Amino acid sequence: MKKNILLFFSFFLVCSLSIRGREVAASVDKSNLDKIVGSWSEAHNNWDLKKFNELYASDVLFYCQQLKKEACVSKKSSLFKPDEVFSQKIISEISYDLYSNNVVKASFIKEVKTTKRVKEYPSYLLLYKYGSDYKIVGESDLVTDRNLKYKLDVDNLVLSSLPYKSSKLTDENNSSNFSIYLIFILFFGLVGVVFLFYLRSQKKTVVVPVISPVIMPIVIADDILQAKEKLEPLSVLTEEEINRKKGFEFEKYIVEKFPKSYFKILVWRGDKGVNGRYAESNAEPDIVFGFTHNGIEKKIAVECKFRSYRFNNALDIGASQFKRYKQFEVDQNIDVYVVFGVGGLPDNPIDLYLLKLSDLMSNIVDVETLNKSCKAIGIDFHYKNDIEKLT
Repeated sequence: MKKNILLFFSFFLVCSLSIRGREVAASVDKSNLDKIVGSWSEAHNNWDLKKFNELYASDVLFYCQQLKKEACVSKKSSLFKPDEVFSQKIISEISYDLYSNNVVKASFIKEVKTTKRVKEYPSYLLLYKYGSDYKIVGESDLVTDRNLKYKLDVDNLVLSSLPYKSSKLTDENNSSNFSIYLIFILFFGLVGVVFLFYLRSQKKTVVVPVISPVIMPIVIADDILQAKEKLEPLSVLTEEEINRKKGFEFEKYIVEKFPKSYFKILVWRGDKGVNGRYAESNAEPDIVFGFTHNGIEKKIAVECKFRSYRFNNALDIGASQFKRYKQFEVDQNIDVYVVFGVGGLPDNPIDLYLLKLSDLMSNIVDVETLNKSCKAIGIDFHYKNDIEKLT
């Protein structure tokens, strides 16, 4: 009993020292960190895209999605509309935690005010020190993380490959980190010694049972052939069928991101055919939605495309499809959008891109256009009537 109490106390002491070590380490640059977080918050109220560009690292874990700085700034710009209200402020104390890779997590509650409502979000920023300056390498809130079932792993965060590496924060905390590691080593060493003594006290003679050899029956060739004939033939999908199945899975994923209260499915085409014969309607966009809100009615056509990767850092709609969709847009007087899902699985892509066909000059979509058209995975589609665009 005394041994158990001692072990529990030792474990509790180590955990407490480890947590305390992180808190103390993160407080080294607290005034500087407060300034960075404050500048980030004020940039929302001043619509200061230049400030965001200065604060973000070249790669950012932006609301559960790894994006380039330019894509993050582009998404911030979509918040700022002259005819809409958007502002925020931090309404709690800011707490800091330092992780093993020297990333600092700043946690706080922000109050966001929009035209429709005022809401509080438990939020966080991830900051990393490049030389003498901190950059934001992550941004999200616990509501979004929970909705997307995302588990933040700060210790394994992918950091931007900038010319400077964190040094000051590491050097100032080497001694405290070493002390923590030493306590861990001593603790687990003590546990190991206690466990060895326990094994010796419980030592017993082990009786190994003698297992009789098992005689396996001999199967003759005729039996094998008869069993083979009873097997059902394997169903092998062609590459075309596999791609069609992936496409349909991605379409279902996209449809779920159009809220039922605003969007009604008017047309959902299926790529059905036989021996290369397909209906002409299959050459048109996959889905036509009817949007209704506040007396506004609008038809929107959406073409869904899933890709495993970007070829030459670009995506291709297909020359013939691009031409047909352009013609459909003119003939039907319906705006056409192309939604690309890239990486991951069709029902859980890593990246999502929303492109308005009328904004494209070619079927090849370059990386610059893609970065401007990134869509956060956790945000549903909505039609903004003031700019007449799907977002």
